Amino acid sequence: MSRQLPWIAGLVLVFVMAGTAFAGADIKTNAQVRYRANFDDKDFNGDTDPQKFAELRTRVGITATPQDNLKLFVQFQDSRRVGMNSGGLGNDANVGLHQGFLAYGLGKGWTVQAGRFEVAFGSQRLVGSVGWHNVGRTVDGVDVVKAGDTWRLDIFTAKLNENAFAAVHPDKDRKIGGLNFRCNEKKVDLFAYGDVNNTPGDGFDERDDTMITLGTHSARKFGGKFDYVTTLAYQLGTMSTVDTSDVKAETDIGAYLVAVEGGFTFPGKAKARAAVRLDLASGDDDMTDDKYKGFNNLYYTGHKFRGFMDYFLASSPLGLMDLALRLKMAPFAKWVFKADYHMFSAAQEFSDGTASGTTKKIGNEIDLTAAYKDGKFGCVIGVSTFTADDAAGNYAGNLMGDDGSTWGYIMGIANY
Repeated sequence: MSRQLPWIAGLVLVFVMAGTAFAGADIKTNAQVRYRANFDDKDFNGDTDPQKFAELRTRVGITATPQDNLKLFVQFQDSRRVGMNSGGLGNDANVGLHQGFLAYGLGKGWTVQAGRFEVAFGSQRLVGSVGWHNVGRTVDGVDVVKAGDTWRLDIFTAKLNENAFAAVHPDKDRKIGGLNFRCNEKKVDLFAYGDVNNTPGDGFDERDDTMITLGTHSARKFGGKFDYVTTLAYQLGTMSTVDTSDVKAETDIGAYLVAVEGGFTFPGKAKARAAVRLDLASGDDDMTDDKYKGFNNLYYTGHKFRGFMDYFLASSPLGLMDLALRLKMAPFAKWVFKADYHMFSAAQEFSDGTASGTTKKIGNEIDLTAAYKDGKFGCVIGVSTFTADDAAGNYAGNLMGDDGSTWGYIMGIANY
């Protein structure tokens, strides 16, 4: 019998007992079903057949407010490749708790939220919930919120890896946390995020990394025509390893991010918007010195920024520069069309494949999207192509190959 069967039974029990267990409470339910069919030919190899598969994500949630200063939220999720256990007689094994938290109001604008929940700040360039993914990101932790009329302060901490019961280094954990101050009136965020990795590492007895990311995020519109979005960040701290002989190696961190987008919306019913975006994550020009300069993208929603084909989700010691031209318009009721053109290059030189030559060029990507929205139902159709530079495989192994790369999808979303 599936170990996940208790989750299914618990989900049913929540809804069966909701009317009695939360008598007198304000009960709200929500649900989402998302189906995405993919045509994946992203391996740069014309001799292989494209992968054709579909993904299904189902979410069911319940919110209970038994008193004015207390809220409970529980959300179950099933994420699968379509065809998993289809027509079979066994139990499914992939239903689980996506979110489950309580939020208690302390008065004077203070609220404490504890449990498993999604975290997303600003444009999600550094901390995001990755809604595109078939699972999505959540964390286990605590978020203390102080809210005013025009501002909000989040003080959060989350544990990503618990080693309390491990045989080796039970006191070494992986944690994130920090502060995010949002001024709604000025549309500005100020943040300080910490990332502590004190866990055993591959080939080492232990790691002791501490990184702090300081920065600001802003998004504003002017006169209904001009708009901008910026995220500026600087990282500092230390990366340390202690090998099995107790020899410690320590490297200082000094890296930066500049992400800027400026747009203009043209007059007319189509609401056409043209924009230019620069996303520059610094790279390390000398891996042998005592300072690491490659920017760490933290826990961002990468799909929103670095091309929809998702070749550049990981952080790279070489950094990355993405110069993108963007166009968006809504010429018909319920339809929105988008076109993005990305020009990718490394922040630092890498080998071009010759004996002594170097380059920064990586490749170009085109993303075309059509989105339809009718109330609670939406449909998105997307097609993308990537043309890699000859030496792109020396920047990242997933760009290795001599042929072009394409990807397409059709996605339907229904919300309740």
